[in-house]
Amino acid sequence: MILLGLVAFNILTQLVIVYAQQHSKKHVMMKEMLIVLTGLKPAYDAFKVSSNVEMEAHHIVDAQTEHSLTKLAELSFEAIPGCFLQAYALMTLWSTKNLEFSDSRSIGAVLSILLSTGTVGYASAVINYDLDTNPVKRKYKPEFYGYTPDNPFRRALIFLCMILNSSLLLLIRSISMASLVTVEPMYVIVYLLIDHSFHFLQKFLRGDVWYWMPVYGPTGLLATFIMRFFGKLVMDFTGMVQGRHPGELGGIYFTMNMVLAVVGSLVSMYVYLDQTSPEDLATTPAKAWTGMGCLCVLWFVSFCLFLMLMKKGYKHTFFSTQTGASFFRDSFLKGKDVQTRAQIVTINEHLWANIRADVKKWVGANWWQWEEDIPDWFTEGWKGNVPLDMIPKERREEIAKHGGLGRRGSSASTLTVFARASREDMRRKSARMHRHTRHSKERADNADESGGVEATKSMVTRQQSLLKRQQSAMHRHTTSDGMH
Repeated sequence: MILLGLVAFNILTQLVIVYAQQHSKKHVMMKEMLIVLTGLKPAYDAFKVSSNVEMEAHHIVDAQTEHSLTKLAELSFEAIPGCFLQAYALMTLWSTKNLEFSDSRSIGAVLSILLSTGTVGYASAVINYDLDTNPVKRKYKPEFYGYTPDNPFRRALIFLCMILNSSLLLLIRSISMASLVTVEPMYVIVYLLIDHSFHFLQKFLRGDVWYWMPVYGPTGLLATFIMRFFGKLVMDFTGMVQGRHPGELGGIYFTMNMVLAVVGSLVSMYVYLDQTSPEDLATTPAKAWTGMGCLCVLWFVSFCLFLMLMKKGYKHTFFSTQTGASFFRDSFLKGKDVQTRAQIVTINEHLWANIRADVKKWVGANWWQWEEDIPDWFTEGWKGNVPLDMIPKERREEIAKHGGLGRRGSSASTLTVFARASREDMRRKSARMHRHTRHSKERADNADESGGVEATKSMVTRQQSLLKRQQSAMHRHTTSDGMH
């Protein structure tokens, strides 16, 4: 019954993710909810990531982040609790049935636990690997993403270390939590309350409590609580190295959290052995300490080997005191290119409120140039995250004339009107570019006779390239408009 409840929570969470992403497009939302109910959501998300599905104006996060959220839901509600329940059941079996490890039932249960922890370790490693090797993330934040070696052999080794690190930590934590529950379930509840309360308190005192996703109001508060609570829970049990990101736990807190998790597990084992009568113990104290000690040593070795194999220049991220708010502000203030700086609008405004005026001035000063050039990142998804008051007055008036103003991300009709207004401009620009290209070709023909062929052909090539980009962007606008 408990396992069925956990599966139901996982499915419900995935349905909520789909609703948050697709509620502006009912037919797409219903299709993806059906995929969730069939259990194919992770595979479908992986397909969207591999197909480079573009983020649309009504989306909260991109395809890869959505895929990671789905995996985190599975880890939080199914995989991690499942490992704990198996460990608790095995300890109960050993203590009440007086079974030996050599018994077939014991061997089967142990193999099941090892398989479960290994599966979780692999899932955790895949999330870390996918995020770190993502070319876009490496471009935006090369000081954080890029620790995975380029050498294939070292890359395979570091991936194996990530699997072992997560699997061993989960096994250690599952055994320790099962030991505490055996003694007194309230111990686990008190421990989790104190641990998570301190986590929220230090986030609050450092002005970093808001989660980075651009969700606001009561929904934003709920999303922040859920992501902070379950995010830390997953990091506690798996040691997922993405947790060192300033927007998650942060470098120094992540490292201290892992050390305390291992130390806490040893304390839990001591409490179990001290407060349980000898006849009720699942095994002898000597075997218990030997087993737990070996697991802790193996975890420490795997983590140290991981640090040794990673590229130079990334170890400091495990000891950084930088907050998420500071991290995202720096991406704008110290960004080396326009694309990097532009990502600030995809982050929760609470984290960059003190530079909002600078961002508004920068967006307003460059907006018309972006509409003229249409860079690759200037998509409907990006524009859907821009606060409406940062859009130039002329464009806002055009939106109002077509359908009224609304809070960004809260009205599909506003986004549709915005797309239509932008599309009209693109059609005019495309027409101008056709004329310019035709005139350039005529000049090129005349230049054949005067000797200026190469320079003129180069100019024609550049204009044709810009025309293709204009047409591609107009097609994206048209497609997005038709879907709303």
